[in-house]
Amino acid sequence: MTKPVPDLFYKYTTRDTARIVLENGTLRWSTPVLFNDPYDIQFDLHVDVDREEVRARSLEKLWHAWYGSAPYTPHPRNEMGAIIATHRDTFPKMSREQFDAEFGPVIDEGHNNSMRILPDVQVETRAKMRTSKVLCQSEVSDSLLMWAYYAEQHKGVVLCFNAHADLDSPWRVARPIVYSRDMPRLCDSEFLSDMSAGLAMFDVSAVFDALVYTKALEWAHEREWRLQAGDGRHPDAPYEDIPFHERELDSVIFGCVMPQEDREALTAIVRDRYPHAKIRAARKDDRQFRLIIEDLPT
Repeated sequence: MTKPVPDLFYKYTTRDTARIVLENGTLRWSTPVLFNDPYDIQFDLHVDVDREEVRARSLEKLWHAWYGSAPYTPHPRNEMGAIIATHRDTFPKMSREQFDAEFGPVIDEGHNNSMRILPDVQVETRAKMRTSKVLCQSEVSDSLLMWAYYAEQHKGVVLCFNAHADLDSPWRVARPIVYSRDMPRLCDSEFLSDMSAGLAMFDVSAVFDALVYTKALEWAHEREWRLQAGDGRHPDAPYEDIPFHERELDSVIFGCVMPQEDREALTAIVRDRYPHAKIRAARKDDRQFRLIIEDLPT
């Protein structure tokens, strides 16, 4: 089930970063080298399968592809699928023993070729993702942990952004992080056997998505959503500061222990540059370990 896109997105920042963002009207989209998680978009997608299982499944699916009575719908980019679709009506009938003897070595060779090129694929993928520009944000504004380690131990700021349809806001296409105990795999036995039978092909975008939108389970409390902009305007730069529309800033939330002088300075910027934006503040609950976010008087 697809997770619905939130109405609001939250960016935890320090006071200095908030001032720069608000004064310049830009957000920093960063490459993985700047992330605080050494695994974030910095792991390989491996293939861990049982060769005999792949062989058996592939032969079974190929047999039904050539001789089955059900309609055959190949993947449009799979060459084997195109051959089967074109010739299945005139393909000579074999016994299952003959068929397995004929196609078994072909499947083995295909698998061997895939394993040989896998290291090159991983190197190429790592190089591509190294320059990818990503904007990270959360769907929650009251995380005690994120206020602590992203917003100066609750002295900082959370910036709240709204995806406006009439502005073609990028937040409308944000995607949630999938949190997992294990790294995603490049493919499994089911996929490899489908590919051998002409039913599937590697999807480069799906490979990139698995890297960009998967993180370790330990980060699940962040409830992160991401926007990915490819290489951006400057592929070799470690980050890019990209403008946002002033109407996309919905509100600014001050930390529960932010000094008064910082509140006043940031309030002045918001009132001048973003008069529509709400100014809010976090405070500690008296009975529970949680933050309460409240509007400040105008």
